[in-house]
Order: sequence, then C-alpha cells, then structure tokens
Amino acid sequence: MLAIIAGQGDLPRKIIDARLQKNQPIVVVAFEGQTPPELIQNLPTSIPFIWARFGQIAPILSFLKQHNVTEITMIGGMTRPAIRDLSVDWTGAKWIKILGMNSLKGDDSLLSAIVKLLEKEGYRVVPAHVHLSDLFMPRGIHTVCTPTPIDVSDINQGVALLNTLSPLDIGQAAVVRHGIVLGIETVEGTAQLLTRVAERNKETISPNQQRLQSGVLIKMPKIGQSKKVDLPTIGVDTVHQAAAAGLAGIAIESEGVQVIDSEQVRQMANHHHIFINCF
Repeated sequence: MLAIIAGQGDLPRKIIDARLQKNQPIVVVAFEGQTPPELIQNLPTSIPFIWARFGQIAPILSFLKQHNVTEITMIGGMTRPAIRDLSVDWTGAKWIKILGMNSLKGDDSLLSAIVKLLEKEGYRVVPAHVHLSDLFMPRGIHTVCTPTPIDVSDINQGVALLNTLSPLDIGQAAVVRHGIVLGIETVEGTAQLLTRVAERNKETISPNQQRLQSGVLIKMPKIGQSKKVDLPTIGVDTVHQAAAAGLAGIAIESEGVQVIDSEQVRQMANHHHIFINCF
C-alpha cells in the first residue's frame, strides 16, 4: 500500500489519478494549512485519508499502520511552519529532538532527516517519478526558440552559482541576464523569484522602450540532494511567469527537475517564444 504525504501543486492529484487508473490502492496524509482542501474533497470515497497538523506524528503512524502502508511518497510544496503553529504530540517531540539542528537548516537537510526517520519506522520512501514516468524531460532543446551564445553563458553562470550555493542549502533556482544575477530563489519559491524579476523590469524599462526578451531561469537540484523528496519542479505557470518577467528561456537539469504536463509546457513556451533547454 502506498501513502502520499500531499502538499501543494498538481503532482499529488496526478499520482492519485495514476494509481486509480491502474487500480492500485493509495491513502493520503494531508496537513492543515498546506494540502489544498479541494484535493481531499474530490477524493473518491474508496481512498482513506487523514488530516493532521505539523508536529502530530502518532496519529499519522497509526493511520499508516491501520492501512498496511509499506511505501510513502512525499510530494507537493509545503511552507515551513512557525514554531507557534506546531501541534506537537509525544512522538512529534521525540522526532523533533532527533531532528535536532536539521530542523534549523535548509529544507533539504530537514527533509532528508525526515526521510531517515520514516525509513527507520520501516517505510520505503519512493520519489514521485516512480509513479509518473514522464516527469523528466530528456536532454536537449524542446522548443522552436533556441538559446543564443549569451543565453548559454548565462546558463553556465547560473549553474556555477547554484552549485556554489548548494552547501548552504538555500535554493534551487536563479535568474541570470547578460552575466548579471537578477535573483536567487529562497524560501519564497520560484514564483516569487520571477515576480521580483518582473517588478525589476518595470522599474528599469521606461514606457517608451520596447522590452526585449533576455535572461534565463536556471533550475536544478542541489549537489548531493536526495531525489526522494523536494525535487525542483516547473509547469505551465512557470512558463507564464518567465515570459511575464521578460526572460528568453528556462534551463533545467534533465533528470533533476520535474516537469508537470511536459507537452503543455512545450506548447506554452513556443507560444511565448521562449526556449526550454534541458542540460
């Protein structure tokens, strides 16, 4: 039996649908203030679920045991809660003690530590692409538009930057334009990074200037990052946001960045005349 720990975004729904199509059983763990309520509201009655709050571990473990769960997939974004929002039970308190300094570090350190705790409980933590075979795009350029030599240079700079920042566990994306770093993803996420870049464009381009598309969103996992959880993701919304920010393209690591609805992503990129480059 598979349990998904469902966060935000489209991937939890896609995994549920894929399991239903194959008549494979699944249960859902949802978190208050994190999991979209409509995801649970639209579940078939045949799929068991539990609502929990961060810090409540005992009822989750009991739910998993009750339904003979052996595998867990953690999928969908979650916002790290403030301490005042935690509802810690006895088991949760023990977990927090074990997590120790990992709970104060970046998301990758924290999630990797949580995976180890789940595995210690006897569960196999499996990544989303085990259930969705089309989540990764192969290497190459997937659009009509192609990167210019300047774009290639920006991509290389972005990759070097993100690799340098990896030990700090900061983010998985950056925007580089003509050798200038316009922004780095932090806890805000990629959408807010692109919003900041778009706002910067409005401030630096006069009304009489014609905005030309330039600059690249580079997105990739951190060095040594576990591919079981929290892999970076793009989708159609990312393409819209990149176009709104005036970028020329998006560059992603081919086997490290999940692409939701890759064919729609290609079509939308072509519509906006931006490139998708998988390196």
